[in-house]
Amino acid sequence: MNDPLSNQFFSILQFYGEHFARIDEGDIQGWAGDFADDAKFVSPTTDVTTAEKIFNVASKAHEMRSQQGLKNRHYQSGVHINASSDGRASVTSYVLVVMLDGSETQQRLLSTVVRDELVYKGRWTVQARRISFDGRQ
Repeated sequence: MNDPLSNQFFSILQFYGEHFARIDEGDIQGWAGDFADDAKFVSPTTDVTTAEKIFNVASKAHEMRSQQGLKNRHYQSGVHINASSDGRASVTSYVLVVMLDGSETQQRLLSTVVRDELVYKGRWTVQARRISFDGRQ
């Protein structure tokens, strides 16, 4: 399996591994750098446009979690990739966010569906992200 489409799938999965590791480890600047300058980010709690605004919202959320002693872990599964030969891909995946408070108990799980539009220009970037939370509109 060394065809261009297989390589594209692999590079997309690699992108997500690095992308979610960045935010989980607190590299908000690096994580926001994975979004196109004019990216759109929509979730039940956020609706912003531009990578700068995405960075600002994520920084505030990370700071709030840090002050509360919380840490997130993102577990991506069920990845469905519709890639094209023009450097674009639509990706739908299930992302379980585990929120830990440093104790031995598990604080909270958030089940999400992430729908991304990716663009490849030397590297993958998120052009648009729509997140839905299971159980919420």
